[in-house]
Amino acid sequence: MKKAYKTLAAAAMLCLLLLCGCGADFDPAAYVKGGLDVLYLGEVSEEYLELVVDTREECLAMYEENVLNEAENFGETFFVGVNDEPDEALRDFFRAVFAKSSYEVGEVTETETGYNVAVKVSPIDIFTVSYEALEEHDRDFTRRFADGEFEELSGGEIEKLYLQGMIDILSSALDNCGYLDSVTVSLRLEKDEGGVFTVNSEDYAEFHSHIIAY
Repeated sequence: MKKAYKTLAAAAMLCLLLLCGCGADFDPAAYVKGGLDVLYLGEVSEEYLELVVDTREECLAMYEENVLNEAENFGETFFVGVNDEPDEALRDFFRAVFAKSSYEVGEVTETETGYNVAVKVSPIDIFTVSYEALEEHDRDFTRRFADGEFEELSGGEIEKLYLQGMIDILSSALDNCGYLDSVTVSLRLEKDEGGVFTVNSEDYAEFHSHIIAY
């Protein structure tokens, strides 16, 4: 399955502004690790808050926005719920999937414009292991629809029923899913004229694409 991401919507969220004048005390690895923990685990460390201008509440809002973006991407990929805001069940599912995120910050290299931070990420294989069950769900639902089982339901109700079936299948696989072979992505931390570092958005988009294998 192939996923079509919104145009760097999620990528922009990792571009959290750092306090100016961090100087020799700036820890690129801690910044990247802290930012990823915010976006995927919903965890905000005191060490990270000392590096950024964002408050704990703002960081947690970014986590929820990342969950929402992933739920919307799912809807667009599988053509379900694309006209409505994803319901809480789908968001809860992606919170649970994100909680399994596996990444490890590695070597940091200083460059003329900032730093390159290598991050090894292992794609969660929940969609891979659920593929056959999802295909069977689609065939079964199509047959039931053709047999008139849903005649008294509205289009929105039918779509919600189909989506819930997908969520049930995927949620049941959460405890048994694992990871595909890890991939190392280099995240560029780039400093602007004001001395503020941000993560290169294209690098982050590449990293994000490996969090979940579709």
